[in-house]
Amino acid sequence: MAVSLAQMRTRVRRRADMERSTFVSDSEINQYINDGIKTLYDLLVQKFGQDYYTISGPLTSFVADQLDYDLPADFYKETGVDLQLDSDNYITAKPFMWVERNRFNTILSRGVLAYQSTYYKILGNKIRFTQQPGSSTAFRIWYVPLAVELNSDSDTFDGYNGWEKYVEILAAIDCKEKEESDTTALERQLARLEKRIEDAAENRQAGIGQRVTDVRSLPDGEIGFYNRTWW
Repeated sequence: MAVSLAQMRTRVRRRADMERSTFVSDSEINQYINDGIKTLYDLLVQKFGQDYYTISGPLTSFVADQLDYDLPADFYKETGVDLQLDSDNYITAKPFMWVERNRFNTILSRGVLAYQSTYYKILGNKIRFTQQPGSSTAFRIWYVPLAVELNSDSDTFDGYNGWEKYVEILAAIDCKEKEESDTTALERQLARLEKRIEDAAENRQAGIGQRVTDVRSLPDGEIGFYNRTWW
């Protein structure tokens, strides 16, 4: 359930026993809350990012003789890239390792073979492909966006199953540290909650558990393409 910045700030003051104190200003607590959101965000992204935050970017058409393309402005981490075969079909592109950067210099014929030999890598704020499958084709990127900051009191944060409590405890600890007060009790609460989040967040698709994918046995048209040697 989403909670507003104003609600979270009130809860932080309550946890820090600062409901009637102005020692820590509202703007400072807002910053502590946003810092805490980023910490929780990274906790979830690091272990379960594609289950909680992944979105897709719009299709981008390849441009002749261009291998580098801008990433979305809110890009944080990539979770997958699709190459478009036609209006209804895609294949999964595969990243190349940095040590392989000169391995794909051979220019191959167009068509499906070109798709099969197109790899990519995230470099800075760009995505680089090893070759262009064709100017009439496009790619789509799946990625985790940057965490959004709360600025207005009405801005909301979705803590899923009450996990905003993690953010509030972190912010309360920051408040107590500024006051040079003891934070032991809050830190114990934080450790218990972090363990709960890690245990509960692991499998968002609770109906069917995660499974190992054998890419070597996939049919043509999927990742199995990339297990053949074309260079």
